[in-house]
Amino acid sequence: MTVHSGGSVITPSLAGHLLREYSHVSRGVRVGGRPLLMSREQDILRLMAHGYTDREIGAQLYVLTRTVQNNLTRIRLKTGLRRRSELARWAVERAMA
Repeated sequence: MTVHSGGSVITPSLAGHLLREYSHVSRGVRVGGRPLLMSREQDILRLMAHGYTDREIGAQLYVLTRTVQNNLTRIRLKTGLRRRSELARWAVERAMA
């Protein structure tokens, strides 16, 4: 009846799985121990958190500014954060900066 009226049903086992997954992702780790961000994304995020511009990050890592921007876009999608300040805080909280 719940589903028929537009609601949803989540079994206790599924709820547990979802909570574990959310817990891992909120700490920057995917289930299975794999990091949420790839190594290059972590490098870019670390430099960004230290106040470097996209151009300066590119120079440090020997990549184009556009490559830095593309990586930051992927980081934003993975973390759900939009502003540089939010990303910097997220990096600091996870000891990436």
